[in-house]
Amino acid sequence: MNNLNNWFRDRYAWIQLAAIKLIEKNNLDDDDYKELEDICIKEANDELENDGERRFNFNFNHSSKETIKLNSLDDINGINALSPRNPLKFDSDKLSIIYGRNGSGKSGYVRLLKHLTGSRLAGPLLSNVFDNSEGKQSCTVTYTIDKEIKTVKWIKENGHIKDLSNVDIYDSNSGNVYISEENEATYEPPLLGFFDKLIASSENLTDSINGKIESKISQKPRLPEDYIDTNLAKWYDQLSHNTELETIKSKVEWSKEDEKELSKLRERVNSESPKEKAEKFFKRRKRLDVLIKQTIEHVRELSDANHSKIAKLRETLGNKKEAADAAANDIFSTIPLPGIESKVWEQLWEKAREYSEKVAYLSHKFPFTGEEAKCVLCQQPLSDNAKARLKSFETFVKGELKKEVNELEKKINKIIESYNEPANEEQLNTIFDAIGVDDNEVRESTLSFYESLRVRYQEFINEKEELTETSSRWNLLGSARKLSHSYYIKASQLLIDAEEDNRQVLKDVLKELETKKWLSGQKEAIKNEITRLSEVKSLEQAKKLTNSLAFSKKKGKLAEELITQAYIKRFNEELSNLGADNIRVILDKERVQKGRVLHRIKLDGLNDRSPDEILSEGEKRIVSIAAFIADVTGKQIPAPFIFDDPITSLDEDYEEAVVDRLVDLAQDRQVIVFTHRVALIVKLRDSAKQNKLNSNLLSITNNGGNTGDPTSSPIYVRKPKSVLNELSDQRLALAKKAFIGEVDIPYDIIAKSICSDTRILIERLIEEVMLGDVVHRFRREVHTKKIGRLSQIKDSDCAFIDQMMTKFSKYEHSQPRSSSVPMPTPHELESELMKLKDWYDDFTRR
Repeated sequence: MNNLNNWFRDRYAWIQLAAIKLIEKNNLDDDDYKELEDICIKEANDELENDGERRFNFNFNHSSKETIKLNSLDDINGINALSPRNPLKFDSDKLSIIYGRNGSGKSGYVRLLKHLTGSRLAGPLLSNVFDNSEGKQSCTVTYTIDKEIKTVKWIKENGHIKDLSNVDIYDSNSGNVYISEENEATYEPPLLGFFDKLIASSENLTDSINGKIESKISQKPRLPEDYIDTNLAKWYDQLSHNTELETIKSKVEWSKEDEKELSKLRERVNSESPKEKAEKFFKRRKRLDVLIKQTIEHVRELSDANHSKIAKLRETLGNKKEAADAAANDIFSTIPLPGIESKVWEQLWEKAREYSEKVAYLSHKFPFTGEEAKCVLCQQPLSDNAKARLKSFETFVKGELKKEVNELEKKINKIIESYNEPANEEQLNTIFDAIGVDDNEVRESTLSFYESLRVRYQEFINEKEELTETSSRWNLLGSARKLSHSYYIKASQLLIDAEEDNRQVLKDVLKELETKKWLSGQKEAIKNEITRLSEVKSLEQAKKLTNSLAFSKKKGKLAEELITQAYIKRFNEELSNLGADNIRVILDKERVQKGRVLHRIKLDGLNDRSPDEILSEGEKRIVSIAAFIADVTGKQIPAPFIFDDPITSLDEDYEEAVVDRLVDLAQDRQVIVFTHRVALIVKLRDSAKQNKLNSNLLSITNNGGNTGDPTSSPIYVRKPKSVLNELSDQRLALAKKAFIGEVDIPYDIIAKSICSDTRILIERLIEEVMLGDVVHRFRREVHTKKIGRLSQIKDSDCAFIDQMMTKFSKYEHSQPRSSSVPMPTPHELESELMKLKDWYDDFTRR
């Protein structure tokens, strides 16, 4: 312990004080933590006064004699499908065996016990998924601790029962974990528990200091976006606990001279720059050049030459129309209705063509004038005259004269549509404003010229033979080009001036000064921020002193001495006890994490392979049982062990070794075994009997939907005489009542169960009575000393037993619905059971 004293003297002051307090009072309260935190912060900032050397009195040699025993589980609600009518009682304080077939509720009880005890692999605890009833998951637990009986109403949401924390449970899940994962030893000596408390106090202080740091939220005003790229903005963003008041004053103090300089800079910066002016002149020139180009295009389009060209085309169109009209007159002169050659009529004709060729007469060209032809419009048969008229219509429509008229009309319309209408007065004034034309004379002359263009444009459209003369255009265009050139000269000169302009420098200086003015209004907020940063820095320094790494390392070294070697020794002893010391596995300390000493089972000499990959299922199971027992037997408290079908996958040798070890463990603590295997029950009871250990056997069933309901022991392990009496008395009486409808249970169900159990009873009579317990299905050894009893067997005994087995087997085996065997009546059952009783009495008297 001297080394431990020296180790603590080299620690921080808060750690020394925490250790002394934990030695004195075992746990720390809120006042203790507050005191420790104050000392930690002062020590981190060199503000702690030296109060002399502290002395430590480490004495952890006390041990607990606390004993625990589980008594019963009752009033189960909402736990899996469990709904027992009676409590599950663990009557023996040594060995209790709970037998149940699949679906009887064993797994539900084990899951419940895991949650009651706080097992690390408890898993989810579901309610009955097939039952919609509501209510909190709960049960009543009765247990004894240090001879005091306690009854607790447990509710799932309240967590596990602390008194039962030392109860250990082994099942397939925990077994797999011992094989494939790192594990922390369940038992921990008080000295290591003391270090756990130091680690917890360290983490508690860390969390408390973190909470204080997080509570100190910055109230520093946010800098306006316009100022974020200034030097002062960078300084403001990088404020720290080291920022001095003199620095603040030099950075943000605002004077009258600063205000004057700010006004002067704003005036200079806000005046238009040469570059901005040049850009305006370039834009004006561009818009003016567009106007000049459009004007030239209007003049070209509305020229006398174009007018003459269009006039000649219209003249040609008129001549062709006259020729086409003459041809139409020859064709349509006898037609009674007017407008046959009109546009409307032509559209009607084309629609008739579409209907005829696409619907009415698909295989004929329009117009169809065959023998059965009908008018596609009125649906009447066509006369010869009508047929001739339709053909002449088609000749006109398809004629070359008509085609030429149409094409020429399209050409003239296309030319006219390609001309752009000249701008009106409103549009021109908008353009003048954009290009900066202030001269009224220029405006008026341009408006006058464009007015004449607009008149000429209308004359083109309306087919006027004579055009109005436009005013002189060349003088106007010349003036416009001169103006465009002058804009170019001015813009070019301004660009030269812009190269000598230092406006960007002025803008940067202005922004810096504006930032300073804004910061001058935040002086108090800046001081508060520096105070906050100083406090946070102080807390950060203190937090460094709360690191638990030193505790973890020290605990790891102590654990090597106090846990690891003892754990490994117990593991090797358990392998030997279970006959598994030939399996090449070792238990090794893996690492220490936050004071937790983690061990892992490894293959001896094979570090690149895990036991889970190499060992057989049986080997993995026996090794995991050895690890579990080695782990939990290290505790100083003789707490109960609970095993859920521990011998799954084991061969006979391993099974017997596990059974003997469980019975051995039950000598000084309560051992509870859940199983569905009759062989395990027989072996446990035989071993317990040989070791003069009382055992309690209880069966659970799923009768009538009451999953987990405790009943008497299974027939396989009971004395035949007691089973025979139960069948012929209580069970037969219930069957008689069901037969006449006095109970609300179908007779066939009760009769079927009696027949099934009678068949099992007959098997037990063969083993226990006829064969005198010389051999047993669920036992390896043969009792040769009892062989003499076999001489009592007669041929009539064999014939009787064979007859009874045949009779009751037919009720046990599945039957087709078409030929199902009816259940025997109560009278028949009573008769057969009396025969068995008589035979039993006769045989046992021999």
